[in-house]
Amino acid sequence: MVLTAEWDMVSKEVEQDTGRKGADGKPIVRKRTVTEKARKHILTVNREEYAGITKGKVEFPDVVVPRVGSWAAFEDAYTKS
Repeated sequence: MVLTAEWDMVSKEVEQDTGRKGADGKPIVRKRTVTEKARKHILTVNREEYAGITKGKVEFPDVVVPRVGSWAAFEDAYTKS
């Protein structure tokens, strides 16, 4: 198993306060999309470089490991393969 990390561009929607208030007295909030760099971790089980060293009984796909719930993501990929 090898865990690699790479940079990826992620878009997310954030709420931005405009500093103004509407007719009803509530603050006006705009939603805008922000793109930022984030690290993406990938777990690889079957690698070409280690084909002669390790033997796997199951063809295991690459798994993108999230920041929260990484073990659950691994278990899910394992049961699907």
